[in-house]
Amino acid sequence: MMTKKNLNLVRIFTYSVLFFSFPFTALTQWIEISTGAGPSFYLNRVMMINSSTGFIGSSEYNFPDQTLGKILRTTNGGLNWNVVHSDSIEYFDFHFFNSNTGIAGGGYYSFYGKMLKTTNAGLNWQDITPIHLPTNIHDLKFIDENTGFASGYHGALKTTNGGMNWFESILLESPVAGFRCRMHFVNADIGFLTYKSGLIYKTTNSGSQWTSIRVDQSSSFREVDFTDQNTGFIVGDSGKVYKTTNQGLNWVSLNVGTNSGFYSIEMLNSNTGFIAGEFGVHKTTNAGLNWSAVYNNNQKTFLSSYFLNDTTGFISGSGDLLLKTNSGGVQGLEPLSSEVPRSYTLSQNYPNPFNPVTNINFSIVESGFVNLSVFDALGREIRKLVNEELRPGSYNITFDAGTIPSGIYFYRLSNGTFSDTKKMMLVK
Repeated sequence: MMTKKNLNLVRIFTYSVLFFSFPFTALTQWIEISTGAGPSFYLNRVMMINSSTGFIGSSEYNFPDQTLGKILRTTNGGLNWNVVHSDSIEYFDFHFFNSNTGIAGGGYYSFYGKMLKTTNAGLNWQDITPIHLPTNIHDLKFIDENTGFASGYHGALKTTNGGMNWFESILLESPVAGFRCRMHFVNADIGFLTYKSGLIYKTTNSGSQWTSIRVDQSSSFREVDFTDQNTGFIVGDSGKVYKTTNQGLNWVSLNVGTNSGFYSIEMLNSNTGFIAGEFGVHKTTNAGLNWSAVYNNNQKTFLSSYFLNDTTGFISGSGDLLLKTNSGGVQGLEPLSSEVPRSYTLSQNYPNPFNPVTNINFSIVESGFVNLSVFDALGREIRKLVNEELRPGSYNITFDAGTIPSGIYFYRLSNGTFSDTKKMMLVK
């Protein structure tokens, strides 16, 4: 006989099953992925050649006993990875000329470098290491299909024939074994190279000459990125982040709110960017003026990032940990209740007015495809917040308007049988 107590237990169990059957991607802004490289492997660099196919260069460093390196490949958007190459080399970066042809760079500690090439989308790799390659390869940057640069702890090399031959572009004074110099080229002529002792280097003639620029007295800078010819960022140890607005002539220190070191910076546009390093990931939506922690892990160090667009990106780290976001690194779609609501609802956003983040709640009665989009005052769609199949229930979505100007905006929920629109005000 079904008692009232038993009926309540059945209801609780049913609601629990419904709630926890939602995909993990809907519950959090970051998906934690183990690639299978091994728990002691560092995922030095992640890059995608399209939304499905990508590569990771990794290493397990046990100097002087043994060093192991693996190249991993995904064909399903980073959810699963397979080892396509392994040897005693640490792999640090990739460059693909097209969907089939690419090169990988690495090295053994600081003793020598190595280059591999694939012509079948990364399934197989052949050794194309130049004779007497003087540096390990930490970064690969190509300006076009022929002209490119490869940097390591010694400095940088240049090729003018697509990587077949390399010659010295800059040889650094007092190189530090194992230091990872990174590069960024604003255009075919202007490029930057990170270094230690508070210095970076700049070229204005495509690597023929390099000039040192002192940023501070002691920082080791680990990555550089520019949003245009004038505006750039560098990150380094002890929480150091600097910004320039005059082509690198002067640099202003930015406060991120941590003393932990950074290894990676990627600016998606003039306002939005991510920095990653020891213990976590930070994001800015106002050109570096403010930074917020969007992922924390006090046992991991994050080494590289690669974003396909404003919402989908990857961040690689130590301990075989790869992060993926489908929501731009901020809280995405969150189920509030799995109980089937009595009617479709679209609630007023809160807070309202807002700056720059607000929340929107809505309820769905039937399973189906749901769209929630934001429009400007002229009716132009500026952001898709939800565009996927959803089960019945109540949801919350966070809207980050950090990259759009103040004004009146509208958000509309629709699923084929229901549609509702509400107004919100962004005040910066």
